[in-house]
Amino acid sequence: MSDSCIKQQPYLVQDRVTNLTLPDHTVCLLCRGILCEPVACQTCETAFCSSCIKSWEIGTSEPTRCPANCSKYIQGKCPRVVTSILSTLQTICRYKQNGYHHSKCQLVLLKCPECAVVYQRQDEGSHTETVCLRVRLHQLQDPRKQGEAVWDTVAMRRNSDRTLGETDLHLIHNFLTDYDKSVTWQLTHEQNITRILQPKLDIFFTQLGCNAVIDKARRINDLLTKYRKVLTIRRTHYKNIFKGLQPLLREAVLDIRDASYSGRH
Repeated sequence: MSDSCIKQQPYLVQDRVTNLTLPDHTVCLLCRGILCEPVACQTCETAFCSSCIKSWEIGTSEPTRCPANCSKYIQGKCPRVVTSILSTLQTICRYKQNGYHHSKCQLVLLKCPECAVVYQRQDEGSHTETVCLRVRLHQLQDPRKQGEAVWDTVAMRRNSDRTLGETDLHLIHNFLTDYDKSVTWQLTHEQNITRILQPKLDIFFTQLGCNAVIDKARRINDLLTKYRKVLTIRRTHYKNIFKGLQPLLREAVLDIRDASYSGRH
């Protein structure tokens, strides 16, 4: 079969490459263009475009013969040295010579007039349908988010002003020390929580004045849920207690004191 029957239109012609120094390694033997999605013959390691070799196998009378005439063609991966060279090639836009580069090139960067996001021309459709809508929605929500940020700042300042009395601090310290002495390495973190921590929390919240059963159970469950989220097996029981449980206890006591203060006023 003649070469004209099997030759494909090259994906990238050699003239568009500005630094083509090793054409023997980067040019397809079939289309004479720069290799595109290359594969190689396992025997001679000659590389071909994947589309070219498929067309050659269909069009030739000897589909098992290597186009480089080495022996039987068995397809394999393109040698790493070839893919490495291909990654360094620098090309010229096909539209540059006739002055249509900016108006037709799919890689030209465009700026969306609606949301000011920069994207390539080839992504214009997906940007308009998805990205642009999300960005515009985000921009519309910005004023509300700014307002929320102000309230968050106020809340943080209020929390920083909240302090515990000496009695509550001693109560928390004694509780943590007692729990630390009670935990055992023979139990998992979860077993220590359910068998030791939970009963002690029941007593702890009673000492804080939480006598209502439902309210106390809710507070204990909330605290344990938060503690399980910060608990990690990469820390010792001691570190989990004083780095994870202590701030949660402090927060719980502050909430109780705030609720008590609000009830009196």
